[in-house]
Amino acid sequence: MLSRGMVLKIKKEYAIVMTQESDLIRIQYKQGMEIGQKIYFMEEDIVRSQSKKGFNKKQARWVTSIAAMLIIVVMTSLYVPQLMNPVYAVVSVDVNPSVQLKIDKHLNVVSAEAELLKVDKLLNLICLVNL
Repeated sequence: MLSRGMVLKIKKEYAIVMTQESDLIRIQYKQGMEIGQKIYFMEEDIVRSQSKKGFNKKQARWVTSIAAMLIIVVMTSLYVPQLMNPVYAVVSVDVNPSVQLKIDKHLNVVSAEAELLKVDKLLNLICLVNL
């Protein structure tokens, strides 16, 4: 099959050609090749390398899809705890003794905390949750 491409780089034993489909292919160097020259080549002219460096298109798709799935998992694990957190606002009353109230979206008290141990015991006696 006859293919068409443009010579991008020339080495001693091969030339790198970009095809009309924007694929980069190594073909055997032939006398008279110049960079920028449009050439026709056959399937037999393509140089197959023994060691593969990098990814081909199929491998790149797999790597990209795995990376996308990992990003989704990480972002979801960071976002879900925020959805599960019932606290909508924190109200701090900074007088002696200080009290901190955590409130949900419906303005109900979720928890109450105090700086001092005595006040904390007092808050346990007073039922502020769901107030």
